[in-house]
Amino acid sequence: STAKTIIGSNFVTTSQVMELSKQFSFDGSKLKFVKFAYSRTVDVNNYFKLGSIFSFDSDKKALNDFISGKH
Repeated sequence: STAKTIIGSNFVTTSQVMELSKQFSFDGSKLKFVKFAYSRTVDVNNYFKLGSIFSFDSDKKALNDFISGKH
């Protein structure tokens, strides 16, 4: 919730989202966070790079599907 509060009132870069997401222990929490942060990210063309933070292919696919749905 702290990360969402920070993101909610600021704009961030994909690199900053990546750094903040490292604070989450579970991929499910990371995925929820990066989806939330998408609308506050100034360089969403780089968002695909966040796939590297996930351990499971299913989470990487979920992120890619989310990004595809936004374009």
